[in-house]
Amino acid sequence: MLHYPAPTDRNATRALVARALREMTAETGRAPTLRELGVTLGRSPSTVAYHLRMLEGLGLVKHEPHCSRSYRPTS
Repeated sequence: MLHYPAPTDRNATRALVARALREMTAETGRAPTLRELGVTLGRSPSTVAYHLRMLEGLGLVKHEPHCSRSYRPTS
């Protein structure tokens, strides 16, 4: 299981969410669920979803609405 230190601000949290998404996708070959990301990062699924939406707005992740495990890193 991957371990990530507790971030101290929103930008750090966002960066950790992006990193965890990339690493977990590479490790398993499929995108993690919001719950899996939350457990890994020690954050709630709603917090993870918030940061993923922000990353999507920045063009760093892609997401298909109404699909499970659909967040994917763009780079």
